[in-house]
This record gives sequence, C-alpha cells and structure tokens, in this order.
Amino acid sequence: MINRETGAGSRLLLDSTLRRLGCKSADIIGYDQIAYGHIRAAWHVHSGQADYCIATRAAARVFGLEFFPLVSERFDLVIPKQHAELAATEILLETLNRAAFQRELELLGGYDTTQTGKLLA
Repeated sequence: MINRETGAGSRLLLDSTLRRLGCKSADIIGYDQIAYGHIRAAWHVHSGQADYCIATRAAARVFGLEFFPLVSERFDLVIPKQHAELAATEILLETLNRAAFQRELELLGGYDTTQTGKLLA
C-alpha cells in the first residue's frame, strides 16, 4: 500500500480501523511508505508502486482506478458572524449556491451537494 501522512484524514481513518479490528500497522506492507495528498497516493497505485491506497473518488478518477467507498463524511464551512456580511463571504456563498458549481462538484465524483450552500443557524 501507499499510506498518507500523519494527520491526514485518510491516515486517521486507516489507523482507527486498524485499532478497531485489532490489527497492527507493522503487519501491513507499505504502511510506512508515505504520499502527501490524495492525487499523489493514487499516482503511486496508477504507476504500479503500490497496490492500493485510501484516497478520494476524484483522485481515483484522475488515473482511471477502481474505487471502493469506505465512509461518507460531511464537512461544514464555519464563518464567524462578524464576517458573514463581508462582500467576499457573500460572493463565496453565492458561488456555493450556483447549480453550475454544484454540478462541477458532482462530476468530480463522490460529492453530495444536496446541502451545499445551505445556511445552518
């Protein structure tokens, strides 16, 4: 395998799964081989330097690799109230709400945009 750097979400997912299953990282060939970023990890698989990695669907698509989803995560953009009415914030929120932008995210693969741009109090 090709692993991700300490602190990366993919690495945290792998490490927590190994702990839950009672597996040792030392038993996984390639665990100590590091790629910085999803694209670099997928490139290692594409180039034959690794058999697998944990990366995003979008990274797998770049290289035409098979992808097997492991988890689904939700991320929220948090904006301090004092920045909510800034012109830059309004432009950002307007962009997030554009159907064209949401379609582009969906085309990357693996992104659910049903909540994109929605304000939560």
